Amino acid sequence: MELLNGETLFHGGPPIFVPPLGRRGFRDYPVAPLFLSDKKLGRTDWDFEGYCGYWLISDRMKIVLERVDPGAFAFLKCRVELPDGSDGPVHWLCDVVRVLDALDEERSKIRIGVADDGSKVYNSLGVTRLIFKEDAVGAASRFPYEVL
Repeated sequence: MELLNGETLFHGGPPIFVPPLGRRGFRDYPVAPLFLSDKKLGRTDWDFEGYCGYWLISDRMKIVLERVDPGAFAFLKCRVELPDGSDGPVHWLCDVVRVLDALDEERSKIRIGVADDGSKVYNSLGVTRLIFKEDAVGAASRFPYEVL
């Protein structure tokens, strides 16, 4: 997917998708993001892929996420255009807005670093074993959440 209307979206703000200051989710944009879906750019039938720190998901993936945990995600509806100018299938940018600090770092096998802002960064490349604190996960155990 290629973003077609970045200049209109980001006019007056950072030229990338970033959450509102101090929280997760999406800023208010003057128009919906418009993506070109073209097989020349790569596979076009993904239900889930990363895009600029967010997830770019299909309409059916959005339905699944809403059923699993309706309050855990923020969505931004996107327009999709095919190479001939016709409308493509609806897609959404998605962000995890409920983040749990649930990793049992002592029992897990993972490399932990520190980001420029002082927050923790987990590196899951290589051999990894994640153990979660049951009391922190609670009812959220139905779905693998992003972990702080």
